Amino acid sequence: MLAFVVFGRRDVSPRSGALLFPVAGTRDPTLARSFAEMRGDRPHAAIDITADRGTAVRAATSGRIERMTSEGDGGIALEQISDDGAYCLYYAHLDGYAGSLAEGDALDAGAILGFVGTSGNAPPSAPHLHFAVRELEAGDDCWEGSPVDPFPLFAEQ
Repeated sequence: MLAFVVFGRRDVSPRSGALLFPVAGTRDPTLARSFAEMRGDRPHAAIDITADRGTAVRAATSGRIERMTSEGDGGIALEQISDDGAYCLYYAHLDGYAGSLAEGDALDAGAILGFVGTSGNAPPSAPHLHFAVRELEAGDDCWEGSPVDPFPLFAEQ
């Protein structure tokens, strides 16, 4: 079983192949290196998936939309809680949302959420999806969870 990095409460061993890659056709093994990189005085705690602007972003697992926002460093972003409530998935720097999504909506794995972009603090010349996974404990908000490297969780596609 693959182990992955958790900043915070504990180390966990995820189930390999648990997540769909959120940007179809762009899996790049070098992405795993960006999770532990420092960004200023804090760890990145996410991966950046470069793709052409407008490329579809899909739900990496089934669950529900917890929050949609267009403010802050993440720009147009979406937080998803997994069906089991154990994880929060964060999709940021989108150019826009797909269809008529709303907070509280149920999602199937693979559902189109939005499109790769450069909103928020992303450089305009570097479209990408900032994708983060956090392990939650009961009562945690998405940002209170422990960051988890999502790369070992992706299914082979």
